[in-house]
Amino acid sequence: MKAPVGTVRGESVREDLISLLSSVGQHRNPRLGRVTVCLLPELNRSEILRDRYQEVIEPRRAVMRAVLVRGIQTGELRPDIDVELTLLMLSGPMLAQSMLHWNPKIDEDGLAERLIDQLLAGISATPRAGTSD
Repeated sequence: MKAPVGTVRGESVREDLISLLSSVGQHRNPRLGRVTVCLLPELNRSEILRDRYQEVIEPRRAVMRAVLVRGIQTGELRPDIDVELTLLMLSGPMLAQSMLHWNPKIDEDGLAERLIDQLLAGISATPRAGTSD
């Protein structure tokens, strides 16, 4: 049900995160999407399933974590960000929208890019164009 873990080019945090998030919920067999949505409640009921889910998702999280840590080291991101919370802030909205279509008012075209840009406005080391201090 899960595609291979994405690769990143390492040129910029923004581009790498967009690349990683753009694959969430994309190019999936619709049946697999429906199965995934049905499995979500079971993760709360079964420690075995929850552990298996973490085994599947952790390699993806590790790639995104490495991008964020690299961004801190290169000065693209503020050194005081909470990396794990930032991972949640990135993946949560993408999963909710791609699997549950949580908010029908959200245009899903270019969602990864818009989400990354919105989040980077808060965690970038320097203010981005179009944002205020």
